[in-house]
Amino acid sequence: MKSNNKLFIAIIVSLVLGVFLGYLVNSLGKGNTLRYTPAKEGADELIFETNDGVTHHQKVFVIKDSLEYNQLHKTLPADVMVVVASSKKVNL
Repeated sequence: MKSNNKLFIAIIVSLVLGVFLGYLVNSLGKGNTLRYTPAKEGADELIFETNDGVTHHQKVFVIKDSLEYNQLHKTLPADVMVVVASSKKVNL
């Protein structure tokens, strides 16, 4: 009976550890999310290369807050991505 309890605890610990490691792999591993931390305001450009060797250029316009976003996002060209300076992650 005691060996069954130890086995049950080992299974539960393994499941919790697996969930935690899965979270780390998904959040820190490679994926389809580009992390960009804006360091300034104004125009910027992201240049990145995909696994198949294609280089992409993404124009970015960094603004201070959402009020400025509401004023500017319709006036900028369609190929320019508007990013609020406090945001940490940009999905492309």
